[in-house]
Amino acid sequence: MRLHTFVALVACALSSVGMAQTCYYPDGKATGALIPCNTTAAVTNCCKDSDMCLKNGLCFSPGLNSVVRRGCTDQTWNNTEACPDVCLTAGLRSADVVLTPCGEYGTFCCGQNSGARACCDTGNGTVQVGTGEVIDSSISSPSPSPSSPSSSSSPSPTTAATGTNATVTAAVTISSNNGTVQANCKAPEMAAYALGALLGCALLLLAVLGTIWCLKRKEPRVPT
Repeated sequence: MRLHTFVALVACALSSVGMAQTCYYPDGKATGALIPCNTTAAVTNCCKDSDMCLKNGLCFSPGLNSVVRRGCTDQTWNNTEACPDVCLTAGLRSADVVLTPCGEYGTFCCGQNSGARACCDTGNGTVQVGTGEVIDSSISSPSPSPSSPSSSSSPSPTTAATGTNATVTAAVTISSNNGTVQANCKAPEMAAYALGALLGCALLLLAVLGTIWCLKRKEPRVPT
């Protein structure tokens, strides 16, 4: 009986670890297109593997040249410290939401359509986004690049980084004719976090199997 209880507890623990690695949109639906930004945390924001994870819960997409609200590992999105608490209104809860920078520093509106531009013009519905930590899986060597003012509404990023494949120190400036957002930090790559999590789970599973095998060897044999 004690062996069964032990196995059940271990199974619950492994199930919790697996659940923490699933990313969800605000409507509670799981998505396999996103990756947890911090696999060692109980709850973390999620970005795409080509994104830069920001400590404020958002993502910077080099492909879109924009800040994006993506996912979170809390299916209920009640953890506002880890899950980005922006762009959660009806119609925006089931997918990624690109943010439009407004004129004031750190001020954005949800979306990139005429409604978002009107939001910036009137100030009705704007969200405040502060600076944050950057985890960039795409940077593995120094690659500074200059930026120039953009005539479009999409921001133009500047990225400078130094480090190895495991660790980078990145400084990102996202600027446009409407607004600016900055983030500076030093953080491990998401790939390194994911590899560490997989190795940890494998070692835990081996330890559980070894314990079960030892307990079975110690069980008294029933005479035949």
